[in-house]
Amino acid sequence: MEGCDVVINLVGILYEKRKYDFYDVHVRVAERVAKAAQIKSVYMMIHFSAMGIENSKLSRYAHSKLEGEKAVTSAFQGAIIIKPSLVFGKEDSFFNKFARLATILPFLPLIGSGITKFQPICVTNLAEVVYRIISFNKQDKKIYNIGGPKVYSFKSLLKFILNVTNRKCLLINVPFPMARLIAFFLESKVVSVLLKPITGDASPILTRDQVKVMMSSSIEKSDDLGTMKIRPLAIENVVPEYLKIYRKH
Repeated sequence: MEGCDVVINLVGILYEKRKYDFYDVHVRVAERVAKAAQIKSVYMMIHFSAMGIENSKLSRYAHSKLEGEKAVTSAFQGAIIIKPSLVFGKEDSFFNKFARLATILPFLPLIGSGITKFQPICVTNLAEVVYRIISFNKQDKKIYNIGGPKVYSFKSLLKFILNVTNRKCLLINVPFPMARLIAFFLESKVVSVLLKPITGDASPILTRDQVKVMMSSSIEKSDDLGTMKIRPLAIENVVPEYLKIYRKH
């Protein structure tokens, strides 16, 4: 950080491993980054958290993210927190994952009946937000909740994926208690490795903690994008282009 004007912390994980857990990454690492930035007299510290975690306190992921925010703001006075909803883009791990599963499986699971709501934000718009914050050279606002132009339920997002890829899959309701039970087996390292040909990587399809996160929606009424004069892209304008590789026929 020697000679840096701005430090941006994007370090985060969606599931835990033996070598490191949520607390290690979202709290300890974040605090170290913020302390180092403070010591080196960095002008601006931007820390990425997540939207809606205040309502998911049963989740270790959400709790660690909240603790990370506190650690960063304590270590670096005036730190800016950016809290995006579901982020989408060419190599995202949401739309690509379910599109890939739809090419192989005869059904997709509607966790919690698919009622969880998201406000997807395009990664390019999110990058614009960071650019504007730095360019404005202002630190009067400390927390930015960044969501896209539309709110979607989990069910409507899966239907959208099937529609743009021309796939036909059953959408099966999986209540949260049942989803947690299924996730118990899916988060096993052995199962993840066995499913790698289907998922494309060895990360778990679903964990029990992710089920807890999905029990709360990730939406926020905010005009931060409008204030910055950013016109957010909807999933309809971006996602079909990079999901065409999964399109049937």
